[in-house]
Parts: sequence; structure tokens; C-alpha cells
Amino acid sequence: YNLVEGNYSKSKLIFEDIVKDYPQHVIANYCLWKSLRGLGDEQGASLIELRMRELVETDENSLNVIKRYRMLSEPPFSYLLAVK
Repeated sequence: YNLVEGNYSKSKLIFEDIVKDYPQHVIANYCLWKSLRGLGDEQGASLIELRMRELVETDENSLNVIKRYRMLSEPPFSYLLAVK
């Protein structure tokens, strides 16, 4: 809700907690990435983007989640369309 409503500070805190406990949760990482971008923290977002890339490139389950939610055409995953 906070992410959708643009309350990026609150959503950042929520998704940081989730990612801390579940670092391989690709959707939580994605939501954290969106929160950081919404706050203008491109450096922080870049670090999360690297983590997400590693997840989808090394973990079949993470890639399947991205496919299931039809996120392959969205940044930061759109590069996968050229690879896969």
C-alpha cells in the first residue's frame, strides 16, 4: 500500500525488514528497489538491482516468480528478454 501510494520512506523501511529476513525474496527486493528509486536513492537502488540480477540469473525459482508476475518486460528485468 505505501509503495503504491508513494509513501516511499515507509515502504523502504518495510521492505528493508523483509529483505533482511528473506534476502532471496525477489519481489521484496523489487519493492525495495522501487522505494529507493522513488526516494531518489539511485546508488542504493543500483545495489539492490545487482542483487536482483544475481537472484534471477542464479535461482530458477526467482526467475519463475518474475515470469509468473509478468515482470520480464519491466525494469530492471527487461534485459532478460534479450538473454533468455
